[in-house]
Amino acid sequence: MSANNRHREEQDTTLAVKEDPEICQDNMSSSEEPPDGGLWAWISTVCVLLINTFSWGPNASFGVYLNYYITEQYFDEADTEQYVMIGGLGLGLSFLACAFTNGLCRRIHYKIIMTLGLCITFLSYWLASIATTVIQLIMFQGFLLAIGWSLVAGATLVIIPTWFSKKKSVAQGIATAGGGLGGIIFSRSVDEIIKQYLNNQKYANNRKHGLRLGVAWALRMQSFVCGFMLAISIIFIR
Repeated sequence: MSANNRHREEQDTTLAVKEDPEICQDNMSSSEEPPDGGLWAWISTVCVLLINTFSWGPNASFGVYLNYYITEQYFDEADTEQYVMIGGLGLGLSFLACAFTNGLCRRIHYKIIMTLGLCITFLSYWLASIATTVIQLIMFQGFLLAIGWSLVAGATLVIIPTWFSKKKSVAQGIATAGGGLGGIIFSRSVDEIIKQYLNNQKYANNRKHGLRLGVAWALRMQSFVCGFMLAISIIFIR
């Protein structure tokens, strides 16, 4: 084919693109902005809100556990610094691990990552409820739980930007509020469960046994409630 013929075909193709709006639309589709609203956009926002409520939210309730761990000397061999390490490790490591979760989302579907985080979160609470040493408590309620949180909540960072542009700040604000909402819910409920066992006359002669039962069931409550709500959110999020 001569150079003149190739040049003529290129001109014809260019004219066809200019004259055919469907071709133009196809070429622009890859650079379109997010829809900035719509049913599934707001459903996904609510799902992110719930994920934050039942991942970051329970972290805010650790202060309740810490109070009982220290004042009631949960483990005889443990000191205050070890109990404090649980909360510090849980919060600090979860934020740090979110950076790696963001990278994983580029290679693995975010729902797979969230589901893995859900399983780890459920398992962490359950294992913490049967911990018999402070080291086990640090590993389960601190280290392992932080990994679970980071996988579930960290993967949501890619959701809002895919649905919103101008309204992104509003949607992000709504979603982020879940952390505070969860803190209110779980701080109150955890305290009530522990008090119910600690102040039970049945354990008046063995106060520490009542405390350990209360802490165990508070952790199991979080395990089941968070596991269920996170599962629902992961199913509906897009």
